[in-house]
Amino acid sequence: MKCRANVITGISLSLQGVIEDEVLTGQDHRELVEGYRTREWNAFKGSKGEYWTSPEEIEFINSTLDTIIASIKEVYHI
Repeated sequence: MKCRANVITGISLSLQGVIEDEVLTGQDHRELVEGYRTREWNAFKGSKGEYWTSPEEIEFINSTLDTIIASIKEVYHI
């Protein structure tokens, strides 16, 4: 599977907004978002389209989003 850098960047900016807007305030959430934002993604390596997003990266994206979404649902009773 291949994931474009703009999708990874878009998710990163949305996660950053969750923290900056204090939607979630826990240190564990801050660390999770920081880990996402500072990861060395394959999509940013080499020339355009040279590297494919690995299954591990896709799992990391999905688990990060699952954790953040579950936390938002819990905090805001959604």
